[in-house]
Amino acid sequence: MHASSETAMLQSATPTTARSKIASVAQATRASITRTAPAALVNHFTPARLNYAAAMSVRLELITGENWRAALGVQVSAAQLPLVADHQPVALVILAKTQVVQGGGDWEPLAILKDDMLVGVVGIVHRDGKSFMENLAIDQQWQRQGIGSAAVGRIVSRCRSRGSNEVLLTVHDDNEGAQKLYGNQGFEPTGRRPFGDPEWRLILD
Repeated sequence: MHASSETAMLQSATPTTARSKIASVAQATRASITRTAPAALVNHFTPARLNYAAAMSVRLELITGENWRAALGVQVSAAQLPLVADHQPVALVILAKTQVVQGGGDWEPLAILKDDMLVGVVGIVHRDGKSFMENLAIDQQWQRQGIGSAAVGRIVSRCRSRGSNEVLLTVHDDNEGAQKLYGNQGFEPTGRRPFGDPEWRLILD
């Protein structure tokens, strides 16, 4: 794939300087609070809570004619690729599925954005009161920042708003990170699909 201007922008836009400044401010804020506030309030400003707050800027939007090139820029590592989609760009796999996969349903090819930067992709198909999550991928430069967890939360909310009773997905046997992520979100393994991958399910209230 030839790198487009949108792809180059995605690959070069990791806000290292901004994150460093945010971390410095957070550290100073915590130090100030430690001197003047009760322990319960101090504990509110733990790194985990600060990371969670940062992830709150994650949102979903449909892949369209306006953003599809940026979506193609989402890349996972060579080691991760067999666990996600087998082929890159992952967005292209998702878009192909919306056109050629049989079985009906309402397909949604989705971009994952953080602070208006396109950092990931996922496909969802809604069918018969169920939603199936396909090919969730976070760009390798944006991983380990809580974006995947926040994205799954947004996906579940979207499925619930579509009237789904449950969300299903598959996780590769070797993808321990994804298994932990989905388990933390309330998903539970249910067995294996006919093609062999373990299926996980979240029942929606």
